[in-house]
Amino acid sequence: HTVFGDCFESIDVIREISRVPRDEEDRPDSAVTIESISFARQ
Repeated sequence: HTVFGDCFESIDVIREISRVPRDEEDRPDSAVTIESISFARQ
């Protein structure tokens, strides 16, 4: 996972991902997939 970045669409998406049930090794019980991503240079 990345340790930096910004969410420009909705913080609700990040909150939803953080609530996915995880096992004892902190791995998601179901797959979490990023379907679209974009990059911007500053």
